[in-house]
Amino acid sequence: MSSMDEIELVLEEIEQKLTVAKERGQSLVSERITEALDGDLGAIVVNGYGQLVDITLERANLRYTNESALGQQIVQTLQRAEERATAVQQQAQNSWR
Repeated sequence: MSSMDEIELVLEEIEQKLTVAKERGQSLVSERITEALDGDLGAIVVNGYGQLVDITLERANLRYTNESALGQQIVQTLQRAEERATAVQQQAQNSWR
């Protein structure tokens, strides 16, 4: 086998691995993790990488809190969602091996 043939085989293997890596990355981007705010105040949604996708608030229940408490709730809930996303990433990495 010539050097050029070997290079082409290596290049093909690299391209296949790149395609698989892109697909895996896209699956985590598409993943949705929803974590509810305490007190039925709403929910936070992150993707499989822990990036914030959405925050929904239940307007009718906001009268039972204040802006400081709501801010703390959002931060705590986002941290829980990020922790779940980390677990999803770890599970995905284990399944890819």
